[in-house]
Amino acid sequence: MHNGIGGQMRKVFLAPHNDDETLFGSFTILREQPHVVFCLRCDTQVDPDYGAPYNIREKESEAASKVLGYTYEQWDILASNPDWNRLYEKFRILRDIRNCEQVWAPKIEKDGHPAHNMIGELALEVWPVVNQYCTYTLAGKMTGTEVPYNPKWVAKKIEAMACYKSQAAGLNCHKYFLRDQKEYIV
Repeated sequence: MHNGIGGQMRKVFLAPHNDDETLFGSFTILREQPHVVFCLRCDTQVDPDYGAPYNIREKESEAASKVLGYTYEQWDILASNPDWNRLYEKFRILRDIRNCEQVWAPKIEKDGHPAHNMIGELALEVWPVVNQYCTYTLAGKMTGTEVPYNPKWVAKKIEAMACYKSQAAGLNCHKYFLRDQKEYIV
């Protein structure tokens, strides 16, 4: 289920960082079974109070993928200095060459995470229709319409969240793992 798409990819979930797919898209992933693309490599998190280096985060994503049953790929665009033009071109390749038709990307939020917002903006420039999922604002608020889910999926989401030990233990990240487990779309 890791790296390697095989065949024509029809559904893609764009996750800005490793853990965003689990925190904000577990129910969509379980229902729709899209291929997950981690757009940015989390190269800035070397402070143990904030998270972990990218190699640890990527191993955590591999574990979460087994719980939620998704295939994925990790792009090498650095979160510390994202090349947004390169990301835009990679999105165009997904759309054109890989025949990607259904896409989920972060909603552009007032006071939202800047990288989440930029990925949402670029997705809207590339695809005529984008399913927008909600992440959070800097104030920690969630907006949108609740994503329908099967009650059995809650345990799967919690199990996948537990794979991100580095994030759940980080002083600045743990609050996202403690909030209610509902997910929201536009």
